[in-house]
Amino acid sequence: MPPFALSDEDAAMVAEEYARGVTRGEIAARYGVHPNTVTRTVRRLGVEQRRARAPRLSDRATARVIELYEAGVPTPSIGAEVGVSSQLISRVAIRAGLARRRPR
Repeated sequence: MPPFALSDEDAAMVAEEYARGVTRGEIAARYGVHPNTVTRTVRRLGVEQRRARAPRLSDRATARVIELYEAGVPTPSIGAEVGVSSQLISRVAIRAGLARRRPR
């Protein structure tokens, strides 16, 4: 068996831990494998895959983002204030119908 392969017993434990909500990175570190090995293992064993959720902004935070964006504050600065990425700030502005700004 290659050094990166999991035994059937370890694969079952990986699937169990993943189903309990343990992250791929934590599981991979525990078993000495790459996180992709964890993904392939749980997929092979039929465990339902988790999807990363995009951060959501409250209505108040969204209003603040729009206010700052309209005032010309750079998206990285807005993101730092609100606690999300500048890419999310841009998406919020676009959804709000605001004109896209060119990078400086």
